Order: sequence, then structure tokens, then C-alpha cells
Amino acid sequence: GNNMNHAQLLTPPPVVKSLSKTNTEEDLVGKNTSRVHFQSTSLSNMGRAFTHPLIQDCNMPPEIRMEAVYLAMVSCERYKKDYKKIAKDLHVRLMKKFGGEWNIIVGEKFGLQIAYDPKSLLYMFCGIDIAICIWKSLSILTMHFKLRFVTFIHSIFGSHADLQITTYNLLTVPIKETFKISMNEYSSNITNLLFSINGSSIFIGMFIGAIISTYIANNFGRKTSAILIRNAFTIIGGLFIVLSKFYKIFPMFIIGNIFTGMSMALKTIVLIYLSESLPKNYSGFAIYCYSSGGYLITFIGTLLALPICFGNVNSWHYFPLISISLAMIHSSISLFFPESPKHLFITLNDREGSRNSLKFYHGKNVDFSEIEKNFFEEKDLCFSTNPSIEKCFDTPTIKRIFFLLFGASLVPVFTFYNIKTVYLTSILIDHNFKPQETSISIIIINLFTLPFLIISPLLIDKIGRKKLLKIISFFSIIEWTFFILSNIIKIDKVEKFLAVLAFFFGESAKTFGLLTLHSLLLTDMSPQNLKALINKITLLISIFIVIIINFIYPTASKMFGITLPVIMLIISCLLLYILLKYLPETNNKTPSQIYDEIKKKIRKVHFMHGNYGSTSSSEC
Repeated sequence: GNNMNHAQLLTPPPVVKSLSKTNTEEDLVGKNTSRVHFQSTSLSNMGRAFTHPLIQDCNMPPEIRMEAVYLAMVSCERYKKDYKKIAKDLHVRLMKKFGGEWNIIVGEKFGLQIAYDPKSLLYMFCGIDIAICIWKSLSILTMHFKLRFVTFIHSIFGSHADLQITTYNLLTVPIKETFKISMNEYSSNITNLLFSINGSSIFIGMFIGAIISTYIANNFGRKTSAILIRNAFTIIGGLFIVLSKFYKIFPMFIIGNIFTGMSMALKTIVLIYLSESLPKNYSGFAIYCYSSGGYLITFIGTLLALPICFGNVNSWHYFPLISISLAMIHSSISLFFPESPKHLFITLNDREGSRNSLKFYHGKNVDFSEIEKNFFEEKDLCFSTNPSIEKCFDTPTIKRIFFLLFGASLVPVFTFYNIKTVYLTSILIDHNFKPQETSISIIIINLFTLPFLIISPLLIDKIGRKKLLKIISFFSIIEWTFFILSNIIKIDKVEKFLAVLAFFFGESAKTFGLLTLHSLLLTDMSPQNLKALINKITLLISIFIVIIINFIYPTASKMFGITLPVIMLIISCLLLYILLKYLPETNNKTPSQIYDEIKKKIRKVHFMHGNYGSTSSSEC
């Protein structure tokens, strides 16, 4: 009441320009376009223009609209041209006063805009689309401290396995030198077999990890699986690798790689844990920060792998020791984070625990009724807490969701990523790179893709999942194309340039979410109780194919040249076509909404094929 009086004293009657025909309750629910727009071309030239706002699409109740105007004036008077502080201060004021979700955009060229529905601004102001997108994504500045802290800890310290998995690839020369004498004790056949097993050891570990992932995720919970068990695998793997160096036992090194692979397989549980815990409008951003953190840590590892640092016979064991340290720090801090609220509510039926977790991740102003409504809808899609494989084929809709997620899991399988994980150094040497040139080339490739670490989290919620799929697949297809050309054109400098260019596009695909897309779609599309099971099945099949590809790659390259890359390129193109045709856009939708959308499409197809007049109650 008092605030409203102040608003009326400070603010002359606003010029109201309503773009809505009527403001019935039904219209408000359907359009969801409530916004206040302060019309101005420049904040610096505006002076006190905030006292004369132009209000558009006035679906807000008048008292809320006037209060929003008043609060905006207070924030702008307080912080002048400090746009970040204006946005943060106004966001806090609006949240305290009204609750809900608010989006505030402040900038030199487009004034100040407020929207209750974060999407509404993106469709109205097309001329400043990119600026709005970037500022909207930078709304992490308005996240409460706990949310920022959780994102930071998982992104940096949770990337331990990403670093450890690159040990052999980045340190091939000193590692081979370390085991050179001990390997002479074996016959040439055993030696070749051990190197072949080592080439697939990471993926063997991932296969084992995928087998146990469903059981531990459902029985031990998301938090225990993502933090304690996963980190333990990294620590055990790291210790085996370190001990192998001192005892000069190569099979022990292979065992270390297998445990590291098991840790990498459980990375998808971390992504599920994050997506289930964080607010919907931040989860995509946080997941991409986590992915970018892994890439950043790997890039730092590339620098540490130089001969002047740890890339020599005497010091390479410090590399896995860093991974062990990261895993221990991650465990000691993340233990204090709550369990996934969705897992507590749907799987464990712990409503009180779920609400406490929601308060931690979403803040004190969390809307329990809205979130729990979505939880109930998702729970209705699958009641079983430990579903069998048959549940994935229960209904045509669930079956379609399963096959779409399976297709998405195959996207990284048929890219160059998995082959490069093991053979990148060897491939570059085969392209006439000297060992020193190889290290420099890898650093340059990673350095030039670093900007995408910033761009990709900012774009994740803006462009949607299907456009993300297009970008990732396009970069991966270009990588195969340039790599094939580098094997055809045998001119030294041209061959090297094409190889580096190919791997640049491949790393770009990785930074845009090559390894994250499947997890994003899984959390968007799959019912809660089927997530771990679908993740397990798709991972098992994908990893099995990867093991075969990596096992046959050296022999296939020598015997058949570019045949395997050409086959992989064709499959990548076919996968892209199929997914673009059948995959719905899942961004900012709940699993129950996507379920209904796919269900309607299936019914439409059946209707078109002669089921007109059917009285069947099945979703077919």
C-alpha cells in the first residue's frame, strides 16, 4: 500500500499502449506474455525517462505493473549505469515482492526490459536477438550463491576423469618409454595384444560402468552414484596408473584405465543429478558449464603434458595425481549438497526431503505446488521404481522416446571423438608430424576452440536442442570430410593443415555438447523412473560399438585406408537426417509435455493410415 503511494507520487500517469484485445484469465494462461517494456534507445541519454515508461502487452494486473515500474526506478536511481547491479538488484526486489520467475534485461542500446515469462522477450525484439540472448544467459549473475557454488564445484573439480582419461593419449611417448624394458619380457604377440587392449581399456571400463549404472543410480541415489562411487573409481584408477609407473607393470596401467572408464560412464549420472536438482531455466546452462569445465581442465592438462612440465619419463605420474586430487576435493565438498529433489519425491516418496532439497537449489521462494505438479505428471508415466527392459517398449510413445534417445546416443559414436581419445597422437605422427609438432598442434587446436566454451553455455537455452544437434553434427561431418581429404592429398603441408583443420572442427563439436546432448535429451524426454534404465541400455550398445571401432581402427586403416572414415561419415549423415525428422524440440518442456506431443504425432500417423473411427483406448 505505502509502496504504491510512493509509485504514484514519483511516477506520472504512464502512457499505456495495450497490444492485447482482451485480458481474460484464459487469454493470460494461453499467451503468457506479461511484460513491462521501458521504451528507450539509450540508458546514458535517458536521464529520468524511467518516470515515463511505455507499457506494452499489459496482461499484468495494474497493481503489479505499477509496483514493477516503481521497483525498477529505485534500482536504476541506486546504481545509475551499472547494468549488472541494476539487473541483480531489481531481480531480488521482484522475487521478494512477488515470487515466481522474472527476466530483466538491461543494456546501453535497448534500455531496460522486464518479463515474467523469460521467453517472451526473445520473440518480440528480433533486432537485438543476440544481445538479449547473451544477457539472458548471463542471468547466472542473479542466481543465489548456493546455485553458483554448486555449478562451480561440479564444473571444475568434477572434471577429474576427463583429465585422467587423456593420460595415455597426451603422454604416449614417455609412457611407452617407461614400459619399454618390461614389455620386452613378453612375446611380440602378447605385446601387440596388450597395446590393443590398452587402446580399448577406457571403453571396456565405460561398458562395465554402464552395466552397473542403473542399479547404483536407483538403489544408492543420484548423489551417491554421481559423487562418491564415481569419484572412487577415478581415485582407484589413478592409483593403479601411478603404481604402474613405479613398478613398471603395463597391465596395471591398463587396469587403471578401466577404472577411469568406469568413472566416465557414470558422468551421465552427474548430468542427470544436475538436471533433476537445478531450476529448469538454469539446468541447461549448468550442464554446459560442467561440460565446458571438463574441456577447460583437459586443455590445462594439454599444457601440463609438455616435456618441460610432466610430459617426460620422470614426471608423467603427476598427471593422474592431479586427477586424484580433484576427485578428493570434489567428494569432500559435494557431500554437503542435497540429493536430487526429483529422485527423493518420485523414487523414494520423500516429500519433506524433496522440499528441503528444492529450497537449497531453488531458493526460499520456490513454488512447491508447480514443481510437485510436474513431478506427479512425470511419475504417472511410469510407476515402477525398478523397471525392467520391457518397460521401454510398454507403449508406442515410450518406445518412440527410447529409439530417439538411442539414436542421440549414437551421434558421438560415429564421430572421430572416440578414436581420437586413444589414437590422436599416433594419427598426427602418421600425418608426418614430429612429436614436438604433435604437442603444439594439439595445444593450438584446443586454444582456438576455447571461445566456444563461453558461447555454448550462453546459447544452450536460446537455440534449442534440434539446432544444437545440427551444429554438433555439422562440425563432426566436416571433421570426417577434411580428415578423408588429408589422407587423399599427400602433399606434406596441405596434409598437415587439413588434419589440424579437421580436428579443430571435431573439438568444436565437443565444446558445443557432443558428449552432453544425449544427457540433455534424456533428462528432457525420459520419465524419471526410466532415466537410469534407458541411459544404461543406450550406453551399453554405444560403448560396445565404440570398443569394436577402436579395436579394428589400426588394422582397418592399414588394410583399407579411408574406407572406415567414409562409412562413419555416411552413418553420421543418416543419423542426422533421422533425428531431425522425428525428434521434437524439447527445450523448456517437461517429460510429460513431450510425452503428450509424441503421443499426438503417433496418433495422427495412425489416423492417416486408416484407423479412422477406431474406438480403441490405446495410445496407438
